[in-house]
Amino acid sequence: MRNRERGLSLFFAMLLVCALFTGCSAGKTETAELRAWNLEHVEPEYLTQWPENAFTEKIIPPQAGAVDYALDDTASGRYAIFIKDISSKESEQYVKELKDSGYAELHASANAVSVGTMLEGEDAYLSVSYAEGVLGVVITLKEAAKSA
Repeated sequence: MRNRERGLSLFFAMLLVCALFTGCSAGKTETAELRAWNLEHVEPEYLTQWPENAFTEKIIPPQAGAVDYALDDTASGRYAIFIKDISSKESEQYVKELKDSGYAELHASANAVSVGTMLEGEDAYLSVSYAEGVLGVVITLKEAAKSA
């Protein structure tokens, strides 16, 4: 239960960081289109395996950790997936693998306990955040970001 609370806290912190980064990138047309995510109508879906959908096909699954839950807001073009039992080192390696697969870093920030990174790929934006034990990835499809 404590991991879930920490995961949700990390997720909401990640959303705040995303909103701040979006405001800072007002000079860039596509990233300025990203909006803060209203989660009032989204319930966590607890999972035991990597989900297959239009969002997760845009990224490689991490090799470490275990799938915990997802937040599916297909209507807004966003999907978030959370991985538990993953170290900060393993999460850092995963971000490197995402970059190696074609995602470019837009911005990154870190403090003593967590790291947040915004990435841009051909079809999607990723907001990746992690702390010891938990990794969260928000996938926003570019076509949805443009129509928002």
